Amino acid sequence: MQKTVAFALLFVVVISPTLLVDIPAMEDYLDHLARMYILATTGTPDANPYYPIAWTLLSDIAMDLIVPQLARFVDVEVAGKLFFLASQLLVVSGAVAVELAVSRAKSGGCASQLILCSSVLSSCRISSRLAFTD
Repeated sequence: MQKTVAFALLFVVVISPTLLVDIPAMEDYLDHLARMYILATTGTPDANPYYPIAWTLLSDIAMDLIVPQLARFVDVEVAGKLFFLASQLLVVSGAVAVELAVSRAKSGGCASQLILCSSVLSSCRISSRLAFTD
């Protein structure tokens, strides 16, 4: 029980920088946010005629599918931040799931939380967090 509480507190500490700033520390976050605004306004009077949408089957379009749907209920900025937080949660929960399946320990989740704040992960593209190809 203590490990679970400590793990949850560590996760809150790790994601707190994302919650406290307007723009998360991702290299191309603003580019993705602009693309999400274009996708969210497609088919509305606010749609930009200079950016036509052409869909194709790719492995890294998770953000393109999820954020515009969330943007129906909240602002694009909030939807983008929710997606970013969900991707962080998936990194940690995936490491915990693998660790539990292999050895029934919970140390992999703590190690993955340290990686969330690393410069390697903050310089990667958002779309490559949820796909194997970029």
